[in-house]
Amino acid sequence: MIPFKKFAFPIILTWCSLFSAYAQETAKEIALDFASKELQLKQITEGQLAEGIFTFTNNSDTTIVINNVSGSCGCTIAQWPKGAIAPKGKGAIKVVYNSMNRPGYYVKSFRVTSPMFTHPIELKVKGLVKSKAVAGSNTGKQ
Repeated sequence: MIPFKKFAFPIILTWCSLFSAYAQETAKEIALDFASKELQLKQITEGQLAEGIFTFTNNSDTTIVINNVSGSCGCTIAQWPKGAIAPKGKGAIKVVYNSMNRPGYYVKSFRVTSPMFTHPIELKVKGLVKSKAVAGSNTGKQ
């Protein structure tokens, strides 16, 4: 019979190292604490721009630089702080959705990347775009 102690130590050591790696990855991903990672934008008419602002705090002990914020399609753009965000510092990411020729409900995502993150942070905006034809029919003109 093989003694349990001979196998217990390697198993416990492996488990601890996996848990430690998970804890470090989780800490990196929550270094930027967003007030909300999803925004409901106001209803707009086709052709208008819908804008939203994601606010965040750097809750890590290190300075963070955001490399890029990329939208899920060409109909979105983002503006983010280009400089360093100090520990406990605050910042904002402004996002814009262009509704030209895009009536209906939409959900768009943005990926925030930094060398500090193991994985990008995903932000989402959603809203409703009224068709120009529908919006024009509500003017009361006959």
